[in-house]
Amino acid sequence: MAKLKITSRKALEVWLEDKPREWAHVIALRAALRVLPFAFDPANFETAPNQRLTAAVFRAMAVSSGAAKILPNASGWRAVAVA
Repeated sequence: MAKLKITSRKALEVWLEDKPREWAHVIALRAALRVLPFAFDPANFETAPNQRLTAAVFRAMAVSSGAAKILPNASGWRAVAVA
């Protein structure tokens, strides 16, 4: 089996074209979870300069984990793209 190597956003989009939508949700959620330890430091949250980054990571996690269940139509997906 050939090893998959995705090196750009465009390559990921091309690879995901024929995959179920849920695959993209899983990849987005895993990406947000990988960034979370770097974006969120509970000991210094009140004084941390990256509070907006932390909020963005939590928003990405919420959207990618719940999008398939609560946003099944096209207008919901436009809201996801904005977030």
